[in-house]
Amino acid sequence: MPDSSAFRLFSARYYYVLAVLLLLAFAATLYGRIVHFDDAWMAEQSYWLLRDGHVHSEFFRGLNRAEEHQFITHKLFVYFQAGLMAVFGSGTYVAKSTALIFWLVGLLLLLRYFRRSTAEARWLAAVLYLGCGGLMQFGFDGRPETMSMSFGLTSFMLLRAPGARAGRLALAGLAGGLAALSTLNGLVFLGAGGLWLLLRRGWGAAFVFGLAGGLTVSLYALESVFEGQFALFLYQFGHFPEMQSNLHWWSKLAVMAGYHHVFLHSEGETFLTVLALGTVALTWQGRRTPLSAATLYLLLLLGVFWVLTKSNSAFYFLLFVPFLIIVVVERVTERAAGLSRARRRWLQALLLLYPVGAGLRTYYLLRENQTYIRPEVENARLARYMPRHGTRIIGPLDFFFGQEANYRIHSLTYYAYLNASDYDNKLSLPQFFDLAARDSVAYVVTDHRRRNHVYLVPETAPARIGRYQRVYQNQWHSVYARRE
Repeated sequence: MPDSSAFRLFSARYYYVLAVLLLLAFAATLYGRIVHFDDAWMAEQSYWLLRDGHVHSEFFRGLNRAEEHQFITHKLFVYFQAGLMAVFGSGTYVAKSTALIFWLVGLLLLLRYFRRSTAEARWLAAVLYLGCGGLMQFGFDGRPETMSMSFGLTSFMLLRAPGARAGRLALAGLAGGLAALSTLNGLVFLGAGGLWLLLRRGWGAAFVFGLAGGLTVSLYALESVFEGQFALFLYQFGHFPEMQSNLHWWSKLAVMAGYHHVFLHSEGETFLTVLALGTVALTWQGRRTPLSAATLYLLLLLGVFWVLTKSNSAFYFLLFVPFLIIVVVERVTERAAGLSRARRRWLQALLLLYPVGAGLRTYYLLRENQTYIRPEVENARLARYMPRHGTRIIGPLDFFFGQEANYRIHSLTYYAYLNASDYDNKLSLPQFFDLAARDSVAYVVTDHRRRNHVYLVPETAPARIGRYQRVYQNQWHSVYARRE
């Protein structure tokens, strides 16, 4: 059999040049990065945490008493982001920077994972990470997946050490719990880690891990206990709109049936998914070969997430990225030398095609970045037609940026939820503006972008609706002012 230590799929120069190009491509997408509604959703929570000492939301006033205290949040993400906002302010780049910080943490952890492997293993891991289109997009987005991913990878790295003692297993549980405090979907790392230990080490190790993880996750509800509002915590958990698919069996089955969309949503996910499946197929050695630690963990992670997930959104793919990469790198570096020439060529072809996904995602991000003006600039323009500061308004979530101190913003997303829950998606424009009038809303800022999960007031709507007169309109927004 060929010497695997001497075998190389590609030269060191190839990896170096490709890594630099991928890093430059990612960096090019950061400037002027388009803002999504998630950026403002959690930025508002961090803003109120800083100002009032607890999380609440004007955006969702009237939904599960969110205006009083909002317990269902991406808690660790919101607190970490609040720390950044305390130093750097509440601009759009700050709202996206937490994801970027943990994008870097994830890369460093992956390189540490392969620190005792060959140089090719480390370079290949870096290239696969930098070339993941999903990471290129959501690595600079106001969402907690990179944070949860990093803590999840930390948890696995701690628990896989041979003969790990109780202290190390407890640290692994702590890291898994922090992944869940970042986003409740991070519970999959506790589930997968506990099952992995149960299969590999037995009940005792799994108990220590689970106890540490469970105590960490309990911090999620601790605030509500201290404030005597645990009942509100439970109510919000059971009634939050994003949780409903996990509470009704028919919705849950629909989500489970569409599970594959997480991995094949776009070029951002498909290229790594296909590479992983292709690598496993090409390096398959039959049932005689036991599953590696990473492969078993990944399979358990896939199974637990399938049972727990509430949706098939593309950003959940990030939770699996490091483990897909680990499986690919380990199989390539450990088994490629023993493959036939034809299989090696196929493996090289898959790896050569992989950066195409990053190239496509870079192109789409750069093009998208040019389609919409910076929210701070656009919001300042809209505010010129809204001279009464301190008043209650209805607007899109991203109207928060630059205007958070000037208005009390009730979000169009809240009315999208209200439309679905109370009006069977039949809330008419006159009804909507009548609700605004009854709530003493001074201005309504509409959002013509359908992707932003808003109650849609189309650009073709009448200039006068009820008590409101349109005073400004452009391709993205309209401003309606209340006339007495």
